[in-house]
Order: sequence, then C-alpha cells, then structure tokens
Amino acid sequence: MTTERFDLLAICRRLLAWEQTMGGWDAPVWRDLRATLERTSDPPPTPVVGDRLLRLHIEGTLDIRIPDEIEEDGEAWDDWLDAAIQSALLDGRWQDCTGVDDSEVGILHESGAVRRV
Repeated sequence: MTTERFDLLAICRRLLAWEQTMGGWDAPVWRDLRATLERTSDPPPTPVVGDRLLRLHIEGTLDIRIPDEIEEDGEAWDDWLDAAIQSALLDGRWQDCTGVDDSEVGILHESGAVRRV
C-alpha cells in the first residue's frame, strides 16, 4: 500500500504556496469549504463500506469521503487534498495535532480497513 507522509511544516508551506499562486483564500475550493462549514456544524457523513476515502492518521484516524469527481491523478486532487488536510487540522478535535502522521487512499472495506485500488 502506498502512503504519503506529511508534517505540519510541509503542510503549511504547501498551503501557503497554494494560497499565493492559486487565488488566495477566496479561491473556489476554500469558499466552498467555508460555505459548508457555515451552513452546518454537523460533521460530514461517516463513510460507509464501499466508499472511496482518504484516511488521515492524526493522533487517531479521520476518514474523509472522496467526492466522486475527484481522482488521485486528476487536476483537482492536490487542491482537494490540501482542503481536506486543512479542514482536518482546523477541526477542534485535533487542536493539539502537530501534523498528519500518515494517510491512505482507497475503498473502505467491511473490516474497517482501507483497501488500495
């Protein structure tokens, strides 16, 4: 299984670089994220068996369902991944987080494992 490793400094550098080159915090991916957060305080729906997801290991695990239109090798992946990581780090549950320890992308299996496809 392929995994990516991130630390907070790398995430911050990547987000800062993205902000400076891709339209700042008013870019559509951030506006959409802010609008979603403003509309509801409910967490996103829990992924179900068969969903494609991003599993972040942040002093525990956080599963984020990947939208159908987002592909790992597609143009929107990096922006979506940045937004997903940023939203995870902004979540109050992870206030003491120093970074994302590991991440996995795959299909949620009934055992709870993420199976790479």
